[in-house]
Amino acid sequence: MDADMSIMLFRYVDDMYVDFDLAMETARKVPRVKQFITNQMYHDALRKNTKEVLGKLFEISKREED
Repeated sequence: MDADMSIMLFRYVDDMYVDFDLAMETARKVPRVKQFITNQMYHDALRKNTKEVLGKLFEISKREED
């Protein structure tokens, strides 16, 4: 992976298929991960809310690093 490349994640708090705590623990182990965490959408959000999901991912991809 390119050293300057970040990984964007859209994380659902109430995901019925993915354990939230395990997913958070995994994300902490991967360098350069940026997450958008929401309880307003669910596992099917990419299909049902494509523009909103991709818009949020592009938005967080443009944030400055701390």
